[in-house]
Amino acid sequence: MVNVLCFIKLFKLIQKCHNRLFEFIAEKIPALKSRKFPFVTDREPALTRAVETYFPNMQVLHCWNHLKRDFKEELRKLGADQSEISIYLSDWKQMAQSESEIDFDVAYQNLTPKWAEKAKDYFDRHMKKELLKYSGRWIIEQFPSLYDHYSGITNNPSESINTVLKRMTGWQELQVDCLMLGLFNLQNY
Repeated sequence: MVNVLCFIKLFKLIQKCHNRLFEFIAEKIPALKSRKFPFVTDREPALTRAVETYFPNMQVLHCWNHLKRDFKEELRKLGADQSEISIYLSDWKQMAQSESEIDFDVAYQNLTPKWAEKAKDYFDRHMKKELLKYSGRWIIEQFPSLYDHYSGITNNPSESINTVLKRMTGWQELQVDCLMLGLFNLQNY
């Protein structure tokens, strides 16, 4: 019970931080509120909510790599072997690459009946909404040249930047001049 309460407090704190960040951005750059453009994230719920709250015209898109990784991880927990996981991920990709929501529904009706009940249940509770609201091809293609047939949409460039920042802040001691030079080079990249 204590772990659940700690998780809830942490989630509220994270939500509060994201809200404050996007409230600040909305306050400083009000023109962003009226523009429609994509915001790609790794599915972090607090971040998605904050963007949708302070920038309702933005289209939040969820990274396919994170979606597939999460689905694969859950399938492993459910006891699926590698060959089954390959089939589920192939079916997932086929649904994600649907050209419209109607095509998605057709693919869903054709592909999921052969799935194990636990896999279908997880997909229905966690993946289906993601694809329908944040990640389907037809959603990504609203933004010209953003959709890639192979990878869909990813936030890999920002993941790389995040890794560099984590490595920098993970050092025991970091001199300010080293940090500033590193951030300067990172910004130029």
